[in-house]
Amino acid sequence: MTDVTKAGLFDPDDSLVDRAGTYAWWAPEFSREHGVPLDRLLATDPAYSCRRPASFPFVRDTFDVPGTVDEPHVRYRRRMPRPIHPDPKMRTALGALRGPGWRPDA
Repeated sequence: MTDVTKAGLFDPDDSLVDRAGTYAWWAPEFSREHGVPLDRLLATDPAYSCRRPASFPFVRDTFDVPGTVDEPHVRYRRRMPRPIHPDPKMRTALGALRGPGWRPDA
């Protein structure tokens, strides 16, 4: 008997969801609340997109944002899921994998 395990790896950032667009949705709010220039905040995104917790100390120190790093990071994590809308083509493609026996797992 042959045991065949199927596995697929998907990077959700800018593949399954528009992570850059989602960040651009969030950034103006943070910019207004903390007086951080929006263009500079958006410019930090490529360097920190995969290590977001490190971006908050950078922004705090660079722009003199008061308070701890934890508070804005927690708020960021709470807000980010709201504007995320998976690409309909990706949703269809992932759904099509279920027929041949693939199972999405978090």
